[in-house]
Amino acid sequence: MALRVVDPGVRAEVQDLGRRGYQRHGLSVSGAADKYSLLCGNLLLGNPPGSAAIEATLFGLHVVMEQDCDVVVTGADLGLHVNGRRAPTWTLLQLKAGDAIRMTGGPYGCRAYLCVRGGIDVPEAFGSRATDPVVGIGGWKGRPLQAGDVLPIGRAGAKGRRRTRWLHPDFVPEYPRQVEVRVILGPQAHRFPSDAVETMLSQPYTVTPRSDHMGCQLEGPRLTHLETADLLSECISEGSIQVPASGQPIILLAGRRGVGGYTKIATVITVDIPKVAQARPGDTLQFTAVSVEEAQALLFDQRRFFRIARLWGELG
Repeated sequence: MALRVVDPGVRAEVQDLGRRGYQRHGLSVSGAADKYSLLCGNLLLGNPPGSAAIEATLFGLHVVMEQDCDVVVTGADLGLHVNGRRAPTWTLLQLKAGDAIRMTGGPYGCRAYLCVRGGIDVPEAFGSRATDPVVGIGGWKGRPLQAGDVLPIGRAGAKGRRRTRWLHPDFVPEYPRQVEVRVILGPQAHRFPSDAVETMLSQPYTVTPRSDHMGCQLEGPRLTHLETADLLSECISEGSIQVPASGQPIILLAGRRGVGGYTKIATVITVDIPKVAQARPGDTLQFTAVSVEEAQALLFDQRRFFRIARLWGELG
C-alpha cells in the first residue's frame, strides 16, 4: 500500500510525535507542530497514537492513493478536495485506488494532517519517523516531500482496532485570526523589566512570514531587557518564548534545536501550542498569564479525553 505525491504544495513533510531523548546529543525533537490534530487523526483511524502522517502547510498538497485506504485529514481545513469535490475534515474517508486528494487553500489555520490507516511507513531514525531536514534524517529521505515521491503505508495494526467516523464538534478546534495564547511566565522573566512583561501581556503580536516549523516569529511592541539578551545556552522546551536583542519574541515549535542562548520571558502552555502552530502570517496573538497548576489541569483534561476516547472507541 502506498500513496504518490503529485505536488507537495508550499511544504509537506512526514511527521509523527517526534524523537525523544536525543536533545542532549544535539538532535531536534521535531514531529508534528500541531500534535493534537495528529493524535485525533490517528485516534479516528484506530492507529497507534504516534503513527506518522503528512503535515501539509497552507495550500497545494496533491496526492493520489495507489490502493484502497481509509484516511482522515485533521488540523486546518486547507480546502480539502477528493477527486475535485469538496470533502469534510476531521471525518473518516474511505478512498479507492486512484482517488486524488488536493488542498487548494483555506482562510484559516496553517497546517493540515493527512493521516492514513496504518500510518506512513517510512523507516525510523533514532526511534521516530519525524522529518528533521536540518540534519537530513527521518521522514522520506530526510527532506520535505517532492513531486514523484511514493510513500509506503503500514499494515501493522490495520486490523482489530475500532475506527470512528467523525470527531464530535466540541473537540474540533477553531482557528481564528486573533488567537488567545496562555503562557507561564519564565524561566527568565526576571531578566526583563516589569513594564516589558506588562507589554507582552497587554499588546497583540503579529505572526510574520519568517515563521516556520522551528518557530513562530512575531512582530509587535519591543520587549527590552534589563541587561543582555544572551545567556549561556541551555535546553529549550517546545513553547518557549525567546526574546533576542531585537526585542521581538520567537515562540519555539517542534523543529527547534536542542539548546538556545536567548532569554525566555515565558512559555506557552502545552495545550495551546497547537494554536500557535496553526497561526498563519498576519494572524495576531494575545498572551495571557496562567499558573502552573492551571496549565497542568488543562493538560490533564486533554489527556483524559484521549484515554477515554481510546477506551470506548466512540467519538461520534
